[in-house]
Amino acid sequence: MNTIDMYLIVDDINKKHPELKQSEESQLILRSLIYSNFALDSVEYITGLSKPQILSVYQKIKSSNYVQFEEGTSVQSMTKPRSFKRIEMVDFIKSRLINDNPTIEFVNLKYNVLTCRIDERFFTVYISTSRDYEFLKDEDLVNTKRITAWHKGAEDIFNEYDYYALLVKVDQRSTYRTDNDKDIEYIFLSKSEMTDWIKEKNRNQSGMVNCYVQYLQDKHTGELLKVTDSREHPVISLKQFYRKSLKINE
Repeated sequence: MNTIDMYLIVDDINKKHPELKQSEESQLILRSLIYSNFALDSVEYITGLSKPQILSVYQKIKSSNYVQFEEGTSVQSMTKPRSFKRIEMVDFIKSRLINDNPTIEFVNLKYNVLTCRIDERFFTVYISTSRDYEFLKDEDLVNTKRITAWHKGAEDIFNEYDYYALLVKVDQRSTYRTDNDKDIEYIFLSKSEMTDWIKEKNRNQSGMVNCYVQYLQDKHTGELLKVTDSREHPVISLKQFYRKSLKINE
C-alpha cells in the first residue's frame, strides 16, 4: 500500500470516527494499524503504547471495510509469526553458559526462567527473546547493519532473578554478522546490573518496562559500534554487557 492510499484510508476512518482525531496517541495507533496491516504486535512495537490502548482503537474501526479478516480470526492470531523458536534461543544461551561454566547443571526451565546449579549453589537466569524489528521501519530508515530488539515485561520481573539474558534473532534480510551460525545476538546482565539499567529508564505509566535494544555494526569492517537502549532520552549505552563473559560469580 502506498502513502497516498494510507492517507486516504486514515482520513476516511477519521471522518467516520471523529473522536479518534482528538488524541495524538489514537492517530498514531490508527496509522500504525493501517501500515502494519493490523498486526497488533507490530503496532505495539511501533507506538510503544499498551495493548488496551491499541485494542480500544481497533475495536472502534473493526467494522470498517478496510479491516477484512476471515471469519473466526482472533486478536491472538493477529500477530506476525515468529522468525525463531524459543527453544532455539534457550539452547543457545545454555551452550554459552556451559562454555564459561563447565560444571553447570540445568535443573528446570519454566516459562522464561532457567534454574541452574553449580556445585551446591542454585541460581536463576531470566531469558527474554525477541525477533529483529529493524525491518518494520520505513524503507528509507532501515539500516541493514543494525539489529533492533524489543524486550518487555512488568517491572518486578527485572529485579526478581539472578541473571538476565536478552537475545535477538537476526532478520534474514539483515547484513549484520554474528559470531555464531544461529544468527543470535545477546547481552547478559546480573541482577544488580539489570536493576541499575531499569533505574535509568523513564517510567511507563502502564507499569510495563520496554527495552528497545539496538546493536549497530560498522558497515565496512563489521566492528560493533554501539549497543543502546535506543528510545530513552538520553540514550542508554549497554555496550558493557555485549558478549560479556557468562561466568557465574561465586
